[in-house]
Amino acid sequence: MRSSKKRLTLFAHWDPDSIIDDTVILYLKKLKEVSDIIFYSDCELSNIALKKITGYTIKYGAERHCECDFGSYKRT
Repeated sequence: MRSSKKRLTLFAHWDPDSIIDDTVILYLKKLKEVSDIIFYSDCELSNIALKKITGYTIKYGAERHCECDFGSYKRT
């Protein structure tokens, strides 16, 4: 049984090639079923890459900040 109560997920991302892999997109798709998602990446992502996640996130951002996951969390 799926819970009707929504949760919020802060999703920190990084990729050495500055892309969003299909596995990440699938993960976001499934996670959206149980949670709202704020996505932040520690790399420069193209508008094309970010467009792939717009249907799964309530907010997103991407910039190189070199502060690991907590750097993304504080920017959300």
